[in-house]
Formats: sequence, structure tokens, C-alpha cells
Amino acid sequence: MNRIAIAGWFILTLFVAACQSSKQVFISTETPILTSTPLLYDTPTPTTTKLITPKITATPILANINTDDDLKHLVKQLYPFPCIGYNYAKAPVSDVNHASKLNFIEVDIHPDQKQYWVSEIADNIDGNRQAFVACKPELCQDKIYVQDDKSQKVYEIDWEARMPWRPIQWITWINNDTLAFLQSANPDHASIIVINFERKEVLYQAVIYPDYACTTPTPIP
Repeated sequence: MNRIAIAGWFILTLFVAACQSSKQVFISTETPILTSTPLLYDTPTPTTTKLITPKITATPILANINTDDDLKHLVKQLYPFPCIGYNYAKAPVSDVNHASKLNFIEVDIHPDQKQYWVSEIADNIDGNRQAFVACKPELCQDKIYVQDDKSQKVYEIDWEARMPWRPIQWITWINNDTLAFLQSANPDHASIIVINFERKEVLYQAVIYPDYACTTPTPIP
């Protein structure tokens, strides 16, 4: 009897162990594979993509500017706005301010998208000077720079009437030394500025007016 009982107990033990082993395999195969789901408050992963893709604002030209009229007509072709005010860079007039004084500040800045937001780039026709508009991402106030291959230096161009909080746009070289650009004053008005980089002087500075204000400013003769 004892042998039969022992044999029965041994068979029962093997059966229970087999059942438990089978149950464990069944559970492991039915366990779902979990995938991580980002929570709403998760911090996004930083990327290395460029913040702004600079645009080439104009094809450089090689204009022959001999007179004020040559420059005036060229400016009207480049910036075809309804009405342009008096050119402050002309001879002084009693009721008109003089053109802004220019400051050329040597800086260690290059059009690097990892450090600055570069919105516009323009090369002169010889390819030895590059102008670009850039700002620091943490405080974006547009500034205009010129990288001069002749001197191997970069200059920030500042002028007396510059408005730091207004965007600088539409930069283009109208010959190898002459750079033109706009700075908006509000949604309807802007300033046109044309400088000679070599001589470091303002050649043209005027205000652009919309249609409804064309009778207000003094027109260019």
C-alpha cells in the first residue's frame, strides 16, 4: 500500500508541476508589449534644424550711377512704391533734416544659423562683399552686416535714424560698392537707405508713403 501511495503521490506531483509549467508559458505569451506614450507635459526633444532659411533678396547688378537722377530712377525701379519723399542725402534744405550719419563697427559675426537668425543675404556682383540681416534669437532686433573679403573683416552698419525694433528688408547691391535696403516704420511706411560702402556715406535716404499719403510728403523733383 505504501508503495502504491508513494507512486500515486509522485505521479500527482509531476502532473501539478506540468500544469504550473504550462500555465507559466501561457501567461508569458499573452503578456502585451508596452510602448511608451509621451505625456502632455513631456519636454520635447531639442532638434538641430535651422531656425530660419535666409532668402536671397535680389540679383546683384552693376549700375552706372553718374547723377542724382540716375540714382533716383534706379531706386524707383528697385522699390516700386506709390510715393517716395524727399531725398535727405541731397544738398541741405532749411526745412529738411540731413541724411543720417553712418557708423561702421567691426564685429566678429558671420551668417551662422546656429548662433543668429539670418533672414536675408545679398552678394555684390564681384562676390567679394556679402551683406546679411541677422539678429540674436533671444532678442531679435534686426541689424545689417557686410562681410568684406578685401579687408577680411565684418562690419555692422548703423545709422543715426535706425529704429532697432523695426525689420530691415530687401537688401541688394546696385554695384560693387553701393548697397540699398529698406527699414519699415509701420505697416504703411518705410525708409529707403542707399549707402556707398567704400566711401562710408549715405547716397540716398527717403521715406516711402502709401497711396493715401502721396499728397502729404514733398515729392522728389
